[in-house]
Amino acid sequence: MGGGPYLECENVTIGYSRRILIRDVSLKFYESRMIVLCGPNGSGKTTFFKTLAGLLRPLRGQVYIREDVDIGYLSHHASLYFDWTGQEFMKWFGELMGGYRHETWYEDAQLERLLPFPIGYYSRGQRQRFILGLLHGWRPSVILLDEPFTGLDEEWRPRVFQWFQSWLEDGCSLCIATHRPELFNTDDMFFIEGERLIHRDAKGEAVEESKGSA
Repeated sequence: MGGGPYLECENVTIGYSRRILIRDVSLKFYESRMIVLCGPNGSGKTTFFKTLAGLLRPLRGQVYIREDVDIGYLSHHASLYFDWTGQEFMKWFGELMGGYRHETWYEDAQLERLLPFPIGYYSRGQRQRFILGLLHGWRPSVILLDEPFTGLDEEWRPRVFQWFQSWLEDGCSLCIATHRPELFNTDDMFFIEGERLIHRDAKGEAVEESKGSA
């Protein structure tokens, strides 16, 4: 891949015609960078992710995506074809995305015995593990996860954190939206406060940076 950020926001304001959610965001998504976006429900996390993924246009500003970059977006309410088997969905998704970089992801997710069955029979936790597993196999350049632990069985959280680390080691740029910042230990925490995105370190202290450096 070429140099420079995978994705960049330049003075981006998001929201709707009668309500602004976040103003004047300038943020760069680099190789092997993990950003955690924190805020309560309704603060604009999902709208921001949809804007990054190209599903919504910003009210102001620009989102730049490098030509050689692909984006994977896991929404808070991801859709699956419940009448398809896991094998059918896995095959379709792999063909759609050009294959899996990690072909045995379903073994990591311990889903082998479930793949022959319709997804509609999976539990909520198994479906969430299946979706995260698809991303674990695909590993696009930029991965946007909106509340990825919602519905996930508690004992799987450490394993998924290991997946995050492997994605970063493979050069992915990872951005996670959460209302539970205490789960993360990183100096790249961005909090939605008063329609602004505030950069804080792992201790919760504001990070001072020059304009555009984030």
